[in-house]
Amino acid sequence: MLWLIPNGFLSDKMANDSTPPKPAQAPPVTEIGWKDIATLMNPGSEKRQTMRGFDERIVDIVDYHIRGTHWIWEERGVGRIYNQYRHNAPVWHPHGVSYGRDQVISDTLQMQHTFPDRRAFGDDVMWRVDEEEQTYHFSARITNLAHHWGHGPLGPPTGRRIHWSTLCNCIAHENRIAEEWLIRDETAVVRQLGLDPWELARTMARQEAEWSKQDSPSGDLDRLSGQNAPQVHMPKSGDFDVEDFVRGFLHDAWNVRLLNRVRECCAPNILLHLPGQRELYGTGDYTAHVTGLLAQFPDAQLLVDDLYWNPDRAKGGFKLAVRWTLQGTHEGWGAFGSPTGRRVSLMGLSHLYVRNETLVEDYTLYSEIALMKQLVALE
Repeated sequence: MLWLIPNGFLSDKMANDSTPPKPAQAPPVTEIGWKDIATLMNPGSEKRQTMRGFDERIVDIVDYHIRGTHWIWEERGVGRIYNQYRHNAPVWHPHGVSYGRDQVISDTLQMQHTFPDRRAFGDDVMWRVDEEEQTYHFSARITNLAHHWGHGPLGPPTGRRIHWSTLCNCIAHENRIAEEWLIRDETAVVRQLGLDPWELARTMARQEAEWSKQDSPSGDLDRLSGQNAPQVHMPKSGDFDVEDFVRGFLHDAWNVRLLNRVRECCAPNILLHLPGQRELYGTGDYTAHVTGLLAQFPDAQLLVDDLYWNPDRAKGGFKLAVRWTLQGTHEGWGAFGSPTGRRVSLMGLSHLYVRNETLVEDYTLYSEIALMKQLVALE
């Protein structure tokens, strides 16, 4: 068998070698890192992932998010949503679920009317792919800047310039998002507009009167089995497994109440980003944050609903996307007031960064407004 070499001549070694050459590897999937938007908007045409059924211009799933978001929001191509969302796509958010791409278009138009100069900056994207099904999962973190120049659900325009964070998880297949989980930092938006989060929560609860009159079912939480102690996570043997490390840390710290795991698993200078644009620094603050929520919801359990990770080529180590649910009963004192006895369920999204087998940074979003609404629903 003869193999051609790049300069067109025949190599004797290759002519006698029955082993075919290795196929050329595709470039690595787009890493946002410190790239400028001009670079991200011009990724070239070489495919970095198969992307079967996607827009021909798309080279990988990170590119799909970055340029797709820009085309819809920055360039006002709202109608592209018809080709970028499945007709019956559910969008899960802290207050429930919206259904279908027509609702996505409606929500997008309302947001663009309320914040007409909004800029959505892609900070990072984690992903995984099912090659056989050609189904792409991705989790994006976005920083938003805008002026409140239009009417919207939060009242008349104030003219204030605000900024907030968004985390979203999506499942995409053949160019269309089939399902999405979306959390915006509502606390940051509300406070920057000069509104009272508790009053907004009460207003929303009154508007959802039928829901608020019903006491949601409260079954037993699975953190404990009867009167037995919760089981401590048993780490896998062998080489460092970043998924096992994170799952074990979250389980032990939140469900087993081993708060000493914060000091064992986190860097001394860990940075924690929370709703309301709060930033906590160090393991002491991190421990106090977990303690504060557990004190208010003493039977709380945290369940990991989805988790995937990528190597962090820009900074080293690993980066992980975690979607989780926290359930508990409000039986303690803290930032959410005196105990109400209400059972709550909280959807959360986190982007975690692990280097040298240590958690070094944590971006976590959940809706404090949705939590408040559950606590005042029966008032």
